[in-house]
Amino acid sequence: MANDTLLSIRSLNLNAADVRGLTGWGETMTNDYLTTLENFRRVATEIDAVIEQVTINAENIEINRVSISDLTDVVNAHISSNSQHGVTGSNVGDEDFCTDTIGGVVNLMALVSDAVVSVTDITTVDLSAAPAAYDQAYTQLQSDLINEEKAKINEIVTDLTNIKDQLNELIANSITAKQMAAI
Repeated sequence: MANDTLLSIRSLNLNAADVRGLTGWGETMTNDYLTTLENFRRVATEIDAVIEQVTINAENIEINRVSISDLTDVVNAHISSNSQHGVTGSNVGDEDFCTDTIGGVVNLMALVSDAVVSVTDITTVDLSAAPAAYDQAYTQLQSDLINEEKAKINEIVTDLTNIKDQLNELIANSITAKQMAAI
């Protein structure tokens, strides 16, 4: 394909004497014709070079189009996979932790059991107005109510201690999972 345009013009190989003899033109006209013909030949050489480069470019574009298509298929398959890099489910990889300034995914931290509060209602009957004189039954009712309240307060303290322990475990797991900075 190279030089096709130039070869079609080079097939005209007349010299100045041939042109004058065939046409009857004078020297000026003959020189003008031959100069124009030579200029066409130079343009043809450049056209052939452009055509050759366009052909090469077209071939390279097709190669790249196929490569891009193949790469797109591979990337899409990788993105839609749920088992790349040894993980299953939502594929986020490992050691891909977010930082204070860059968001990202984090590992799932260990489960912390639900906080349990075991305090129940106080069931001792409400006290009525205090009697004018000492009354053993009324005094016992007061003692029962005070003791029940003390027991409930102790339950609350125990539950708060358990919640504190669970919260500390949650914080430790968050740090281990790189979901929280170490304190």
